[in-house]
Amino acid sequence: MGDIDSSMSTQVSPIRKSNFTCHKQGAVFVLTLLALSLIAAVVFYVLNVGKHIQGRVSTQNATDAAALAGASEIARTFNTIAMNNTEIARKLAAINIIDAIPRSLDFTVTTTNEEEQGDLSALHTVLQYQLYEEGPHDVWYKALLQRALMGHRASTSTVLPQLLELTNLYTVESENIKALTHYKHPSLDIHGDMWESIYSMYNQNMGMLDSLNERMQLATWEAARSNIRTSRDAGGVILPLTLQVPIMKGHFYDFERPIRYGTLPGEHRRHPLIADSIYIGFGETDDSITNRGPWDTVFGWRRINGNDAGVSTSTGGPGSPPIRRQITSEYQEPTEYTVSGPQAWLRGKLYGGSSIEHPGAYHLLDEYISSYSQVKLNMLFGGPTELVLKPDWEIDISSDDSRIGDNNTYCRDDFEKNKVPHKGLPGKSLYLVCEMKSRFATNPGLSSAQGQTWNFIDRSMVPYPYLTYANSYHPDRTNGPQQIPSQYIRSQKAVNKHVYQIKAWYQTNPEGYEHGGDPDIGLPPRIIGRNPDGSYVYAAQTVFWNIYYVYVATNWPTLPPVEIRNPHAGFNPELETSPAPVDFVHENMTPETDTTKKRLQMLCITYQNDQAEVWPKRFDRNRPYGNMVGLSQVKLFNNHSWDLWTQMWHAQLEPINDYAVWADEYNEGDVLNIEHEDPEVLFELGRYLESVKAMSDFGRH
Repeated sequence: MGDIDSSMSTQVSPIRKSNFTCHKQGAVFVLTLLALSLIAAVVFYVLNVGKHIQGRVSTQNATDAAALAGASEIARTFNTIAMNNTEIARKLAAINIIDAIPRSLDFTVTTTNEEEQGDLSALHTVLQYQLYEEGPHDVWYKALLQRALMGHRASTSTVLPQLLELTNLYTVESENIKALTHYKHPSLDIHGDMWESIYSMYNQNMGMLDSLNERMQLATWEAARSNIRTSRDAGGVILPLTLQVPIMKGHFYDFERPIRYGTLPGEHRRHPLIADSIYIGFGETDDSITNRGPWDTVFGWRRINGNDAGVSTSTGGPGSPPIRRQITSEYQEPTEYTVSGPQAWLRGKLYGGSSIEHPGAYHLLDEYISSYSQVKLNMLFGGPTELVLKPDWEIDISSDDSRIGDNNTYCRDDFEKNKVPHKGLPGKSLYLVCEMKSRFATNPGLSSAQGQTWNFIDRSMVPYPYLTYANSYHPDRTNGPQQIPSQYIRSQKAVNKHVYQIKAWYQTNPEGYEHGGDPDIGLPPRIIGRNPDGSYVYAAQTVFWNIYYVYVATNWPTLPPVEIRNPHAGFNPELETSPAPVDFVHENMTPETDTTKKRLQMLCITYQNDQAEVWPKRFDRNRPYGNMVGLSQVKLFNNHSWDLWTQMWHAQLEPINDYAVWADEYNEGDVLNIEHEDPEVLFELGRYLESVKAMSDFGRH
């Protein structure tokens, strides 16, 4: 029995163990499934939440980028319009300058087919004659002539070939200039090249204004989609749908003040003596604080009015002894400044300097270009025009005895006699003054006390001509010609048919800066006593002064007037299609006002589909809105000048200031007609904005 029981027990026991193991394994499987489901749910939740957070970050980043893209499209448009406005003004100024070159060259140099000599050609002839033929036999004088003829980079031998080359380019081939500057092309049924570019820039301005609203929306949408980087639906809108900034096309005459003075259209404040009767176009836009324009704020073409106290010295010239003198001016508060326009700036670039040492010896040509370009500017804007005389250069001093008796004024009597019929007609007399001084009459003078100046008698002033020093050390003399008093002249004579010589003397000033001395010739002050207060008493001393005048002059009273051509002939500024600047309506765009600030603020709204990655029916079932939305506010500003002439417009993000206003702007606008967006999505965006109106109660975000 024991064996049987034992065998039976061994048979039953394995059966019970097997049942227990099966139950245990089934429970573990169920628990494992539950655990895996829980883990999967957590993973799905984390995945969906992570994707949501990532989407939120990417949406806001895309919103900021889209806001800057849409606003920057406006800023770029403003800057492009400003660039074109400014460049049109510069092109019109350049037309006047370039078109003045042929006539100016014709007056300055002589070509092989001309009988009259130009001023530089005549001077070159005289200098050659003096140096190699009948000049005074003075080593110092010969050295000065040689330097003027060929001894430095601005000598006539250096400059004249270059001017002849320019003459061949611009005078002989004059059609080249006409094709560039004239309103009507000389041979083709088109405008000149520079006029064509002016019309192209003007048409670009008008085209950019017409397409601005569409371009800013498209830039916003493209930036939103490219920055979200997803295959899901995404896009963006910028408010307001239509830019609220008032912009208008002005009149062609609105270019006048920018070209002449470097100011914006409007009353010209800095030149009150200029008669200004232009009241069409933009009206008053120039402002000394907020609307200073690009020539002032960006280019810096301004000059401060006011003198600092200081001491300077200068040398004299014909009519006064060449001595040093002290110039002290009281301090003047620099309370205002003047601005130069593009024409004045271009004219200024002509002059490399007035000293004979400087390459600006071209100034004989440059003065003509400067003068005739102003005539052409007046032709463009209806200002006064002037008659121009072609110089008939006379290089023989013996042909006019009146110069011998009145050396500084050349034909002054003739000028007085003929000033009524020739009133205002310009003419010039050119002469080279070589002067030296010494303490003793028999001493030719020290090298430091010897020099030369280029001088002109300019007959554009009435009733008297005046002497102008083309030397940087001498101020212009505008109070009539200066003469050497007869009591100081020791002798005077015509050395030859080109040169007149004066030997003079003068007394130094014991009360002056050098106390009766002259360091230029090594002459120290001479003390002759003391004043009661103990200060020294100085003596006046005699200095001898020799002057050579090399005359090259025009026989001006008999010259016939010469026509200055008008490159703007045929242009009608009154046509609707004539180029004109584009600018704000400034009376409605006053800086720093709430209305203006709001016109330059924009709100960008971007969206992307926010469907859950896993089990969207479960995770998204309680969401009221299927897209993720980002909001960003941006502003436009110009920290240089408040206008469409100054290329300094920028876009900058800022906190959102009023959700309710933007929601109303969105829902009251014609948003559903935006071509590249789904109307259903745009409708839902409006509902979303309505839902965040309450955030306006919590200030800026």
